[in-house]
Amino acid sequence: MRRTAPSVFASRVFGSRLLGAGSALVSVAVVAACAVGPDTGPGFVRGENHGGPGAPASATAQPPLEVPGSDVAWHDCTDQQTQRSGLKTPPSGTTLSCATIQAPITPGTDTTDTIDVDLVRASLAATPKNAAPVVLTTGSDIESGTALTLLAASDGAALLRSHPVVAVDRRGLGPNTIVDCLTKDDRATIYENGSGTDNANAARASRLGTAANSAADGCNDMLSPNQADYPAKYAAADLEVLRAAWKVKRIAIIGIGDGATVAGAYAAQFPDHVGRLVFDTPAPYATGMQEAYSQIAAGTDAALTGFADQCRALSCALGSDPRAAIAGLLAKARSGGLPGLSDTEVLSAIRLGVGAYSGDRAAAITSTAAMLADAANGNVAALQAAATRAHTVFDTDGQLLTRCADTNAPVGQAQAVALMDQWSKQYPLTGYQTALDTQRCNGWPAIADGAPTPKKLTTPTLLLNGGFDPINGNKGIDGVRSFLTTAGAPIGVMTWAGLGYSALIHSDCAATTVGRYLDSGTPNPSSACPA
Repeated sequence: MRRTAPSVFASRVFGSRLLGAGSALVSVAVVAACAVGPDTGPGFVRGENHGGPGAPASATAQPPLEVPGSDVAWHDCTDQQTQRSGLKTPPSGTTLSCATIQAPITPGTDTTDTIDVDLVRASLAATPKNAAPVVLTTGSDIESGTALTLLAASDGAALLRSHPVVAVDRRGLGPNTIVDCLTKDDRATIYENGSGTDNANAARASRLGTAANSAADGCNDMLSPNQADYPAKYAAADLEVLRAAWKVKRIAIIGIGDGATVAGAYAAQFPDHVGRLVFDTPAPYATGMQEAYSQIAAGTDAALTGFADQCRALSCALGSDPRAAIAGLLAKARSGGLPGLSDTEVLSAIRLGVGAYSGDRAAAITSTAAMLADAANGNVAALQAAATRAHTVFDTDGQLLTRCADTNAPVGQAQAVALMDQWSKQYPLTGYQTALDTQRCNGWPAIADGAPTPKKLTTPTLLLNGGFDPINGNKGIDGVRSFLTTAGAPIGVMTWAGLGYSALIHSDCAATTVGRYLDSGTPNPSSACPA
């Protein structure tokens, strides 16, 4: 008989899960990111070494992806899922379906206990009925189902013209399996990265570390005896349950951002079952915490600089120097000058506003800029609403749990204090907060090697890399390319010069590139899509 510990999953969602336009997922008109030619592929540049060194993509023919021989029990959830994702009406012709599968709670053991894993499938009326599905995972960045709903409302919907896409939420995330294990006080302190009346570096890191330790104790007690059952390797095993349910030999997997850890862990554990593999602007992978967070700080600071540059070009509400305006607003919040808002919350709202938008990038930039300008002038209502919605997207208990489950070489409190000073100088917009982020997993057990990486992989693999990702940055691709090259996987690299979370979601050029790779099995060695 299936057992799920009743104390693990809440019967409600903590906080509002409805994400409104203007911050969380900005619903605006969809525009094409690039033109697609008839034979030469989507509007990209061939033959340039945008991705750096790596094994060239193989010309060996790959077997086609299989149509499932059986399926899980889907039900239409278009209205519910689009409401959760902040899209008031689904794009015309889009169908979203939901399902839940049961996976062994501790894969590789004799336990009969299971855990629920949420799925969302997106398709268009024009999606071929006999097209093989593609699995999508975003790891712990945001719910995979939310990312898929965003894709369906954005330029990435071009992929749905050729394949249905199935998002698999990481265990502990998703509408039916949400973890609720933090106290209200610990949750609030972690939300704000320890912000308080005394925001000196040591005092703030100490407050955050204390709350994180308390959260670790509380979650470990509540989740016992399954508190260690949330790492990426087990999330990868959940994908294997879905593959078996479909009765296919191989599946196609797209890992966006932190989803790279799940996709890579699947390739490590089940290399013979990988039919296609896509890494989209991967988060830093298979490295220690300090190095990973340093890459995130550098990449996200560059992304917000890109936002500022584009904001200025659009004559946005932040004036002639938007970067300085953003820095000033963060400093104002840190000193208590924005009622009810910490600097952490301001930064989260910005990242979401220009990261997880749907449709027109210019509209996302100008609306986010207007929100920040209003706050600087004393009207903080829109920014407060945006920060609240950002909490529901980035900061659930399940996300903290899964992020901390993969902690490798954690950063101590004294080192974090030093990094707060160092990174705030190197990366003025995001370095301070990223250094504090290292303390959110204080008290959680560290694992020796991080998420597993494949030792041998023959599947040609496509790497996408966005230019300006405000959630993870774009520095993680080198680590992924390194372990793929070591494993022997042929690699193709496509770059996208745009602003936002995921090249696939925001570029129909990238989406068409992915679709062609799924069909052929062989990526172009090097290509680029315009912003």
